[in-house]
Amino acid sequence: MRDYVISGNRQVRVIVDQVLQMRIDHNNPGINAGRNNEGDTEGGNENPLAINVPGNPHGITLGDVVRRMNGFDNSDSGLFKFRISGVFVHGR
Repeated sequence: MRDYVISGNRQVRVIVDQVLQMRIDHNNPGINAGRNNEGDTEGGNENPLAINVPGNPHGITLGDVVRRMNGFDNSDSGLFKFRISGVFVHGR
C-alpha cells in the first residue's frame, strides 16, 4: 500500500508544481490544474489525473490508496480531489 500512496503523491505533486510555476510565469494566481489560457495540465475536472493501482495480491483498491494520499479532500462522481498548496487537483 505504501508504494501506491507514494506513487500517487508524486503524480499529484508534479501537477501542483506545474500549476504553481504557471502562476509565477504568468503572474496569475487564478491558474488551476486542467485547461487554462496560459497552458494545460492534467488534473482538471475535464481531464483528471489517472491514478492507477495495478493488480495486487492483497486486494488493495484505488479508494484504499487515495484516502491516504497527501491533500485528500473528498471524492464524488468517481473523482478523487486533492488540495495542496492552494491547488485543487482532480484524479480518477
